[in-house]
Order: sequence, then C-alpha cells, then structure tokens
Amino acid sequence: MISDWIPVPEDWKPSIVQGKTYDTETELGQQLYSEVQSIIQRQFIADSELVTEDSEAKRYGSAQIVFPRIGQGAFKVMVTEAYHRRCAITGEKTLPVLEAAHIKPYSQNGPNVTPNGLLLHYAYHGKKLIEMPQAQQERPSTQFLLWHNENVYLA
Repeated sequence: MISDWIPVPEDWKPSIVQGKTYDTETELGQQLYSEVQSIIQRQFIADSELVTEDSEAKRYGSAQIVFPRIGQGAFKVMVTEAYHRRCAITGEKTLPVLEAAHIKPYSQNGPNVTPNGLLLHYAYHGKKLIEMPQAQQERPSTQFLLWHNENVYLA
C-alpha cells in the first residue's frame, strides 16, 4: 500500500545508484529499521484479522496448475556463483534483483547449464559484459550466443 512507503532519508542523494547502506547503530539507521518493523507488524495484524476458515482464499490467489522447470533452482545457484553474485553488465550485487537468465530459453530446449546463463537484472541489449565467470567452462557458450542472436534479435 502507498501508506507503507517509508520517506526518503534526509541523507539520500539522487546520485546514489548502489551501495548505500544504513547501520542500525546510527540514529537514522535505527529509525529506518523501526519504520520497517512497524510496517511489518501492521501488515501482520491486518493479515491475521482477515484469516478465518472462510477467508483463507483472500490470502491466496485461485488454484492453478504449474509446470515447474526441473533444475531451475540449481541453474540459478550455478549461474549466480559463476558470476560472483554480480550482474554481468552492471556489477550490481543486490541478490533479490538478480536473475539467472537463459541465453537460449528453456522453453526452446535451452539447457540448465552455466554456459547457457547470464546473471542480469534488466534488459541490456547491446551492453558490454563487465563480469564474466573465471572458469572458461562456465563462460557464455558461443553456440548459445549464436542461437540467441539468430533467433531472438530478428529484424
């Protein structure tokens, strides 16, 4: 909800892109931590008031059939580790925003192997990679990159 937004801290600069942290040992860090805890507590109370035997569906969406991609979890771990937990293009290291992307999509028979993966967090067509796995066998496969260029970037 919009009411759950925490105001931007007074020392936050528009030029900050990544790396800014707050320590709970400081007054501002403790204030931010307290605000987050307050929002979580309010949400917990609101959720617990909604839960009854008849309202369980309000906490979950409608049931649906899911076809899990076998090996997806291991693929993400392998690619994340190969790229030292950094976006291949920006070097970003905030794990929740990083995604192990297939070069040749899994839906197109792309395998769950490290050379078919890149660790990214936005669409970066045409950008140069700044982070590469150290191990040669974990680097992006020429075969998968060629497939991607021939099948994804069609004019």
